[in-house]
Amino acid sequence: MSHLDIDRIFDLMGGSGTAEEASHLEECGECRRALEFWRTRVDDLREIDSNAVNTAEIHNLRVLFREFGPTPAARSWAARLIRRSQPAAAEAVRGGLAATFAAYEAGPYQIVLQVSPSEIEGRFDLQGQVAGDGSRAPASTQVVLTSDHGFADRAMVDAFGEFRITGVPEGPCRLAWYGGGERIDLDGLNVGECDDDDGS
Repeated sequence: MSHLDIDRIFDLMGGSGTAEEASHLEECGECRRALEFWRTRVDDLREIDSNAVNTAEIHNLRVLFREFGPTPAARSWAARLIRRSQPAAAEAVRGGLAATFAAYEAGPYQIVLQVSPSEIEGRFDLQGQVAGDGSRAPASTQVVLTSDHGFADRAMVDAFGEFRITGVPEGPCRLAWYGGGERIDLDGLNVGECDDDDGS
């Protein structure tokens, strides 16, 4: 059995891991150290004074703890904007902001993002697809979106390389895709605004 990833470690911490994972943990010092690392961090997080940190910030911290594990990705890339489409001026005038599309390139991967108004007023939904070398993204991958406004969420990438995150506030965001020892960082994503940076 290969080493336990962060999701499996969190499952074991919550008491829902499999017998095979528990057995691996008994035999593998590296995974035991990772488990202790995360137990300590989660305990520290639980001790934060709830009056000093609001719920959104605590959620953001928890997602970041899950995003940045003790083992870095074997290969990583910074995404670069290669194409973007904006709604026509007439569409924007008639009915508010329509969906925008952007395509990014990162190593052997391409990421296509669509940002559209959410059912939640003042928020946006982000749909995306990750594809590599003309094929689908590797299985068991996920994306984590963090915002400068204390918002953080993650989504699993399905068998078609697609993911969806809803209720994202307007403003600068950072998207990280990772799995299978690989990672893509997409910085400079301005959700709900018209001027994305180039992401590089």
